[in-house]
Amino acid sequence: MIDPEKIESIFPVIKNRNNFLIGEFPTYHPESLDYLEFWKSIKKRCIEGMWAKDGEYYRYCPGNLFFYANLGTILHRPKHLPKTAPKIKIRPDLRDFEWAFAYNWICARGFSGFELDDEYTCCEDVNLHTGKYDASCFNSKGELKKYIPQLQYIRKLWEGPKGKPLYKNEAKNLMLLGARGGGKSWFTAVAIILHEFLFDGAREYTDETIKYPGSAEIFVGSGLAGKSSELLAKVQLAFENLPGQYIYSDGKIKPSPLYKHTSGSLKPNNLNSPFRHEYKKKIGNDWKLYGTKSKILHGVFTMENPEVAAGNRPGTIVIEEVALTPNITAIHGSNTAAQLVDSTKFGSSLYIGTAGNIYKIIESEIIFKDPHSFDMLSFTNDDNTETCWFVPAYFTNNDFKDENGNTKQEEAYNYYVERRNKLKKDKINKSALDYEMLNYPLIYTEMFVRSGDNRFPISELRHTYSILSTRKDLLDSSIKGFFEIDEKGNVYYKQEDVEPVREFPFRGNENINGCGEMFEPVVKNANGDVPLYTYIGGFDPVDDDGNYNYKNSLQSFFVFNTITRRIVFEYTGRTRLVEEFYEQVRRAALYYNAIICYENQKKGFYGYMTKMNSLHLLADTPEILKDNGLISSIGMIGNKSKGIHSNIRTNSWGIDLQISWMLEQAYNKEEGIRNVDLIRSVGYIKECLLYAPPNSGKRVNTDRISSMNMLMIFAEEINKITTNLRNPDKKSEIDIFKQHYDKAFGKKRSKINLYRL
Repeated sequence: MIDPEKIESIFPVIKNRNNFLIGEFPTYHPESLDYLEFWKSIKKRCIEGMWAKDGEYYRYCPGNLFFYANLGTILHRPKHLPKTAPKIKIRPDLRDFEWAFAYNWICARGFSGFELDDEYTCCEDVNLHTGKYDASCFNSKGELKKYIPQLQYIRKLWEGPKGKPLYKNEAKNLMLLGARGGGKSWFTAVAIILHEFLFDGAREYTDETIKYPGSAEIFVGSGLAGKSSELLAKVQLAFENLPGQYIYSDGKIKPSPLYKHTSGSLKPNNLNSPFRHEYKKKIGNDWKLYGTKSKILHGVFTMENPEVAAGNRPGTIVIEEVALTPNITAIHGSNTAAQLVDSTKFGSSLYIGTAGNIYKIIESEIIFKDPHSFDMLSFTNDDNTETCWFVPAYFTNNDFKDENGNTKQEEAYNYYVERRNKLKKDKINKSALDYEMLNYPLIYTEMFVRSGDNRFPISELRHTYSILSTRKDLLDSSIKGFFEIDEKGNVYYKQEDVEPVREFPFRGNENINGCGEMFEPVVKNANGDVPLYTYIGGFDPVDDDGNYNYKNSLQSFFVFNTITRRIVFEYTGRTRLVEEFYEQVRRAALYYNAIICYENQKKGFYGYMTKMNSLHLLADTPEILKDNGLISSIGMIGNKSKGIHSNIRTNSWGIDLQISWMLEQAYNKEEGIRNVDLIRSVGYIKECLLYAPPNSGKRVNTDRISSMNMLMIFAEEINKITTNLRNPDKKSEIDIFKQHYDKAFGKKRSKINLYRL
């Protein structure tokens, strides 16, 4: 018996792949017994898999892998054709990558062992000692079998075949992120989506399942309709080219025995008429519907509708290019509910993504690095971290595969190292190496490469973001709305059913106007007033009307409590008339009795405040900039006397101040809670995580960071003004404020505790 502790790597080493391949299909006459027996054996292997000698021992080949390698069709350019030749339809290659993918997917679908294995199991009930053991958990002596983890068990080699696979574990999800190319979309299309559809989700091939087939439901989606459409086009190609058709002497064609008559469409948002196994057949004078009703649904996930898959019960959910799909954590939550019956998870979600796109959508990184929280299969990396499944570049390159489809790892690895060495010598395009690492990563951390100039506390920000992404109650607890003025001229905040702009990079939707988001209510002193400098504002304005082009900069405005040192209000967006936004900022200043420090490169805001007799609400250019040698002089008149004219040095200092502020111990919180833990602005966190300074060569509009630069520099300025209020030796305004702050929030303490992320 092979040592059960001896396991293969995630990518198994195949000794003889030809033992798992059919080669040419025989052309038996459809009415012959040979035809019937042959295709029954093929269907059985497609569903239950097959065993074959691989070197000295036997290896198990999952059913969908057998189907993919022997009956699938893909577009590819074989090596013998010129490099400029178009792709042609071929039978897929059977490589270590496909073996690994098939093994991982069968584990996600609940694989728990083999029916004829009398010694080992990978049923989690045995591992967890639940006491709820299936009969397959016991050996012939009535004793519990020895437990081996799924991913190890499925890769074991055996002295003989162990029969069909068992599925006694709950389903899990699988996320695959890796280098460009490699064939992950083709395998997903043919071996997972089409396979599940053609065989109606069957796990065994028996007289019972033949007579009473199931009805599989597959949901395919993406944040971009084009990506999921491309994936389903691959499904369509393989479906239309199933082998086994027979041409009679009179020219009539009998389709492949695996072919199904279908209705519906694979187009996006086909939920009312999905692609399904359903057809009409005339019986006597009546037309009746036949077919298993297995179906493929195709939806497009949006910020406004992350619950596209809700209302269905898909056993398989596939999201293509997950890194380009916004709010994937919200989508995942909805998908999870759709794949639960009571407390049992019956369905599996498969999320696939390309490394070069990961930096655009942060949620995919959060899921990847926290597999257990999202019911994902977990893989241990060389650094002993646990993540979802990462496929390095050198396993995707066909130029480095041997005759059995195994990767020549050292040769392939050195190839990519040499490519990088050449890029390091490029003095002109300094970002080329970053892009190489993003698109062709060798270790999983390279998928999340950030500019070396990003000094923000990335780990802490990711932690806060992961909590906000999974805590809808926190996002809902802010008050969304706009500032209004009553008949007496008093400013008040009106709550409305609107949504703030939280997306970054901003991809464009009807919500470009945005709205205000009040994270904490205003607090007043005993006289009902808001003391000056309790609140301050930071503003990054624009001058131009128009919000039709989402690639333009947004306006961003923050209000900051100088005592608690927390952001209490944000409005980021782009109104059709620029003065609409200006007026909201002006009213916010009146409401909070706040002075606003703004970026004064743009003159429109100064002109508007002049017109509204509100220049007193604008901060003078901070003297501290001159004191620190960041500017040579301060303007005496007009727009140059107010706000800050930003430059590389002021921006750099502003970011230093933001970082310092983030890592401060939070006001009135237990030890270890820092300001970064209490940030509620999702968009601001995203900007910080993806920040690239101007000299990096990457064009990123971080308008919220610019607004916070203004705010933080101004906070340093007024810190000098309020130093006497922070003297603990005398009763001061800060003591009065604290009393009324606590009183204002006393009855809402449970809600305030939500700020302890």
